[in-house]
Amino acid sequence: MERFFDGPFFVIYSDNFSQWNLSHLREECERHEASGVMAVHWREDVTQSGMVEMDSENRIVRLVEKPKSGEVTSHYVNAGFYYLHPRVLDFIPEGQFCDFAHHVFPKMLEAGEKIYAVKMEDPIIGIDTIEAYERANELASRIAASRPAD
Repeated sequence: MERFFDGPFFVIYSDNFSQWNLSHLREECERHEASGVMAVHWREDVTQSGMVEMDSENRIVRLVEKPKSGEVTSHYVNAGFYYLHPRVLDFIPEGQFCDFAHHVFPKMLEAGEKIYAVKMEDPIIGIDTIEAYERANELASRIAASRPAD
């Protein structure tokens, strides 16, 4: 797989909608010389999401997928937008299913790789149901209507 990546690259989960500027991820990755950067957003109830714990510099220290209410230590969750250095590929097993949040990032953290978080301020909508997809379409229409015509 390494032959396909000669430099850092984005990974974008397709079940989220946002108009957020992804260049924030690239800038943070370069600033920290990190192996990767993950967009995170604040959520009151993190028990159905991937909770992200960070230090004071926004370096990720732990990821907990769908924590129980008594395990909640952060209200920031994985937004599904990443900017990654090609060395992340060393942590992906060949020929096996793996997930970044469940498998790859925990291995990287255990190995001491630097992964940082960028806190999103813009809205993000999960589009994993028809109702959520319709809300995302409504938001996209409002955004498009508010932009000046070219």
